Order: sequence, then structure tokens, then C-alpha cells
Amino acid sequence: MGLLKSIFQFFNKPKETTITILAPLSGTIQDLEEVSDIVFSDLILGDGIAIVPDKNQDQLLSPIEANVKKLYQTQHAIMLEHELGIDLFIHVGFNTLNLRGQCFNSLVVIEQKVHLNEPLLEIDFATIIQRGLETTTPIVVSNLNENILIINKASSGTRVIAGQTPIFDIIVKHY
Repeated sequence: MGLLKSIFQFFNKPKETTITILAPLSGTIQDLEEVSDIVFSDLILGDGIAIVPDKNQDQLLSPIEANVKKLYQTQHAIMLEHELGIDLFIHVGFNTLNLRGQCFNSLVVIEQKVHLNEPLLEIDFATIIQRGLETTTPIVVSNLNENILIINKASSGTRVIAGQTPIFDIIVKHY
């Protein structure tokens, strides 16, 4: 089967589709390499950006049309899967796993189709801060490869508005 696939790919050039990821929260962009959590700053879970969110909001919006692939039991993180195979991981805060679901309320379920700007989670940022935890929220593509690439990342320090400001684009090469 590998030979047939190679022949097919030789004669058929891949299509490129660009998907724009919008800010799921309002706040300020931070380079992922600058965040305090080494799992994200060393790009272990993938590449993307982080948002230092404004504290006066209470919802995380879907940055793309996708399906909910994974919703963590503690509701502090969610994985969305785009129809072209992009896995987008959003992790609200650092060490928020220790809250064991407090401060978070899921508005979606696994395998649910979500639309752009649809609320995914309700978040109590004030309580997270009161408990001494960071609210910085990484948004990463966890399955980057030669066919899934990130371009046009928003610059560190850029102000973003939830549901309006593009934070990066993803190019997907497919047949």
C-alpha cells in the first residue's frame, strides 16, 4: 500500500487549506516559550501561543469549528479536533488541575460539534487568582507534522479580543 500511496502523491499535489484560529479569551498574547510551565515552554505538548486573560470574563470560546475530542475530568483543559485532523489543545491556567474542577463548568460534552465562538467552559478567574494560581492559557496544536504547520502567530504583547482577533493560522496539506 505504501508504493501506491507514493505514486498517488507523486502525481497529485496536495491541497493547502488555511484555518484561522481566533482568540478564545480576551487578553494579552504571550509567546509560548516564555510561559512558566516547562511542559508548554519547551513545546512538549505542541506549538502555539498563550493568552494572559483579562480577569473580567467568564467564558472560554471555541476558536474554530470542531468536535470536542477530549474534555478533562477537572474541566481545566479541552482538546478540539478540526475536520482536517488538527488537534487544538487549550489549557486554562497552570496547576489548575489541583482545583479538581472547582472554578470550571463545562458547557459541552465529548464528541459534540462546536461552532466558532461557541462557549466551551465557564471559568471563575477571580477564584483561580485568589488561590494563587496563574491564569495564563496556552492554545497549542498538539499534532504538528509536515502536513500541519502554524504560521502568522500573533506577537507577544498583542491585545486580543475573544472571538474576534486571529491568534495564528494553520496550514493543512491534504489530498
